[in-house]
Amino acid sequence: MVVRSGLRSAVRSAVYSGIADKFGGAFVLSSLWANGEAATLYEADDLTSLFLESDGQTIVTADAQTVGFNLDRAQMGDLSAAAFLSAQPELVSNGSNPTATTGWKCFETSGTLAASNLTASGGVFVVDASSGNRIAATAVTTVVGRTYRLELEVTALGAGNRFWIQRSDVTETNGAAMVGPLSSAQAISLFFVATATTTYIQVHFDNLGVPSGSFNLVSVKSTDGQSSIQTTTSAEPAWKTGDFIRYDGSDDCLLTTAVCGSSGNSLAVKVTLPASAASAQVIAGLQASSSTRFYLAVDTSGNLCAGVGNDGITTIIRTGNLFGETGVAVLVEDGSTVKLFLSNNPLLALKPQGEQSNGRSQTTLAP
Repeated sequence: MVVRSGLRSAVRSAVYSGIADKFGGAFVLSSLWANGEAATLYEADDLTSLFLESDGQTIVTADAQTVGFNLDRAQMGDLSAAAFLSAQPELVSNGSNPTATTGWKCFETSGTLAASNLTASGGVFVVDASSGNRIAATAVTTVVGRTYRLELEVTALGAGNRFWIQRSDVTETNGAAMVGPLSSAQAISLFFVATATTTYIQVHFDNLGVPSGSFNLVSVKSTDGQSSIQTTTSAEPAWKTGDFIRYDGSDDCLLTTAVCGSSGNSLAVKVTLPASAASAQVIAGLQASSSTRFYLAVDTSGNLCAGVGNDGITTIIRTGNLFGETGVAVLVEDGSTVKLFLSNNPLLALKPQGEQSNGRSQTTLAP
């Protein structure tokens, strides 16, 4: 399945008409979150938001490279992801060119405080691990479920030494490794999803060989979004020239922490459907629980389908074989009525395909 997610151009300029019964006139995709509603937007035409690995270390640059991480662009407007992050406030209070260790602590791996082993000199943090491994740590205030970018540079590493970048929700002393062990000084840039309101960022040096290391330019910035991620390499879709992401129709998918609400949900997807489907396939959707679903799908006959609440993914149907077609599908519900819209040309008016009240036995939407 090929799913195009280049909706940002529509958010910028394309006005959709023909949904006056629901939206009261002209329809702009960005209006779906114009009143502060929770929103996510995933697309494929800004390569600064697409990365090979699930932690976002390497930007996608070429046709057929797999995508393990896709930044949520709902809050970024017309800015590239790189420009948006550059403008975001810094969350590490003392991370660059330090003159003191304010906001930082140093520990042995046992958790024993080793304050004297961390100093600030010459504009860098210096860690002395002469008597064992040492961990320099700082606390950052985070929002659960939100994606953050972490950057830092290890500027020197003693011969034979190694370092790790670690993160913990509960302790300053010895978190889980995000990167490492690495055996050469280098700059690191990666993304993580916060799972607590305080996140401890840790730089861990061991004492193999000359027992010291230094680091600088520590930065944590919020993307203000909920990125979509795939940690299993074999299930990563591929970016393709032409600014779309291709899924294999089997196990490829990108997963997000975003969930649908109990009512008032909207989902818009620009998609090229497959030529055929051996079983019903989800195109895109959100799920908070088994009874709180909000999906778009295609069935084995090429019908565009939807599932809302307890409904299966082929409960609400827009009849007609659409295999191989490209268009924009929009699913909306307001707590009592579900509506499914389709345009085979996303630059033309979206025409309502019908509506269904939740719980009705009649589930087919006439074209």
